[in-house]
Amino acid sequence: MLVFALVLRGGDRSQSTPYIHLYEINTMSFVFQAEVRSDLGKGASRRLRHADQVPAIVYGAGKEAQSITVDHKKFILAQEKPEFYESVLTLVINGEEVNVKVKAIQRHPVRYKLVHLDFVRV
Repeated sequence: MLVFALVLRGGDRSQSTPYIHLYEINTMSFVFQAEVRSDLGKGASRRLRHADQVPAIVYGAGKEAQSITVDHKKFILAQEKPEFYESVLTLVINGEEVNVKVKAIQRHPVRYKLVHLDFVRV
């Protein structure tokens, strides 16, 4: 959403030259479904990736780290937008909404695939 503001320069309004300042407000929100995963390790992560899922972890805010899995296709589409890296994302983990920011993304060196995601609670 674009917002327009009329701004007057200087302290004396009678001698200031008005100009229009344009700035954009980020209104895009990202909400993703996630599931807690109990199978950990290399083999379990490979099985998830073959099923078009991405292993991830959520940590921070004084709470215990939580291993989750998210849908690969939805994150590939979302990560193409610059707002994905700047805004607070909402993960719905077993019905509970958790606000997070992307901390780290591991990508495959050749294929256009995500390997692992790290989220930090906000």
